[in-house]
Amino acid sequence: MTLHHTSTTRAFIFLLVAALLLGGGMLALLQAPASSQAQNTPQTMRLLIEDLINRDIPMQIEFAEPIAPGFTFRESDGTDLTVGDDYVCFSEPWNDGLRQRCTPFSNIVNISYLD
Repeated sequence: MTLHHTSTTRAFIFLLVAALLLGGGMLALLQAPASSQAQNTPQTMRLLIEDLINRDIPMQIEFAEPIAPGFTFRESDGTDLTVGDDYVCFSEPWNDGLRQRCTPFSNIVNISYLD
């Protein structure tokens, strides 16, 4: 082997190792879990709704069965909600007072909100 051939081989090996290390580093970065500022989702329906109310986050609740004719979903900022262990009630103006529409959590199929 000539001197020129040896230095070319060393340069090739050096570039190959550098490329592999760089590729491995990039792969590790891509697989690293992304940090998130989002809070952990509460473990129960009640805690989720209460958390959204406490953080003043508007929500849209969708029902499997309407809670009244035509009410398959309800938007709320939380001020009209009463939350129990296994139900939620929505208050709405009715004559001179408030009417409550309550449904069990088992009737809720979706709660959507922006975090």
